[in-house]
Amino acid sequence: EVSGMDRTFSGRPNSLRLRGVDYGSPGAYFITICTHQRKCSLAVVKDSQIELTELGRLVQASWLSVPSWFSHVNLDHFVIMPNHLHGILNLVDSGSSLGTVIGSFKSATSRLAHRALLTQRNRLWQRGFFDHIVRSEPALFRLRQYIEDNPAQWHLDELNSSAISGGATHGVSPTIDFASLIDSTSQ
Repeated sequence: EVSGMDRTFSGRPNSLRLRGVDYGSPGAYFITICTHQRKCSLAVVKDSQIELTELGRLVQASWLSVPSWFSHVNLDHFVIMPNHLHGILNLVDSGSSLGTVIGSFKSATSRLAHRALLTQRNRLWQRGFFDHIVRSEPALFRLRQYIEDNPAQWHLDELNSSAISGGATHGVSPTIDFASLIDSTSQ
């Protein structure tokens, strides 16, 4: 098992993947996927409630289709925010890696959005994605709560144009230390 403190990365330069971890092995993974240039094109938040745009509805339909594309993948909690998606994926059997699953999702949604004239020639997604391996039931429950609370925290997000300035970096950046959120009480 890789501890949250062992942040040795592998793969191509700037990879967020941990060295020595099999991202195709069964388990739960918390992921964050951001829109290109973190453009707020997927939803709006009104009174802590998500209202998906047409593009956001396409992303949601594609996300819900992932288990039909990959029989070894189950979806857990997820939320589509204005400029990112948080979700928990469960790989229930060995099969395609987490990177393959997310890459297929991003490719499919980009292609569908372009065909529906929702993105023109613009990219839909930022390169890469953030992940955290869920290692305990308490961590899973905390991540589910984080996802559920996400819309109510949008007013603090630095990329929300009406947010209070002050450097808030709520869930849109891969530099967020989810390990402290997840592992702090997972003894």
